[in-house]
Amino acid sequence: MKVGIIGAKGIGRYHVREFLDLGAEVAVACSSEDSAREYRKVHPKIPAHGTVDELLAQGLDAVSICSPNHMHYSHAKSALKKGLHVLCEKPLNWDSQKTPEENLMQSFELFDIAKSKDAILTVNTQLVSLVLSYTGLYLQVTGPDGDLEYKSFNYKHYISRQEEGVETLVDILPHALAMLLAFYNDAKILEISGDYDKNRWHLSLTVSSQHEVIPAVLELGISSEKLLEFGIDDMIAARLTETDYHKPGYLKSFLKLGEKSIEVDDPLAVSIKCFSTAVQEHKKPDSLSNLIVSPEMAFSNAKLMYGIIDWVYFSPIHDKLRL
Repeated sequence: MKVGIIGAKGIGRYHVREFLDLGAEVAVACSSEDSAREYRKVHPKIPAHGTVDELLAQGLDAVSICSPNHMHYSHAKSALKKGLHVLCEKPLNWDSQKTPEENLMQSFELFDIAKSKDAILTVNTQLVSLVLSYTGLYLQVTGPDGDLEYKSFNYKHYISRQEEGVETLVDILPHALAMLLAFYNDAKILEISGDYDKNRWHLSLTVSSQHEVIPAVLELGISSEKLLEFGIDDMIAARLTETDYHKPGYLKSFLKLGEKSIEVDDPLAVSIKCFSTAVQEHKKPDSLSNLIVSPEMAFSNAKLMYGIIDWVYFSPIHDKLRL
């Protein structure tokens, strides 16, 4: 399997590592020929190209898009038109100069191209892989008679990046919505309320699923310390990480619920493995992969996200933002 990574810095470094760990042949596209030259000095065994067009001409099977958000649409479109399978970092597309509706129309276009080319298009919302570990851990805590009632959903996620306003929302919201859809796969948002203060979003959603109405509370923002907590029915789990001293550069991941804690596979590694399997089998993801890299889930995620952002644009919060 031959994979191209568009954007070799930031999260792209980890995509390169994970695909190499799976035995894939990897090449990268850098932002310029000078950047590609510097990359080759540090990574002489990895072909590095100065443009995306050069990379896409290398006979690839798939691409992983790790470029800045506003470039996702054009990079995904170019790859899909060549019939390549695409794993795109979240969000699938976002241009702050366009309206939420215009951004959603671009998402529609990308999925239409993917369908016409029989190519997989999905978004890397890897944290959703923790849902399967959560359900098992829930039963450990509650005992064999424990029962998930799915009466409420909570998600709290802080990242340590220099972003603000809608950019923070766009960066984190796809993860929250992927989890929401994992628990309630037919979720539709009926009502939204919320606030934005000190670079933190507080959103209260009323969601319909399976003819039930569920409250969902999302707290997303920037903090010097990363945090991820999520759960249903007031059973809130936390994701914890620590350095893996046996594998330099890697982290160990844990999920903690109450007094119980279990080690879990790294979400990014799981996501990329599921995508790679789907590409090699040349079929849409199913079972575990369906939860993690399903095109249908990715499209539902985009529709929910742009609905929320549209609400922000027409709410009193708009006046607090630098849009």
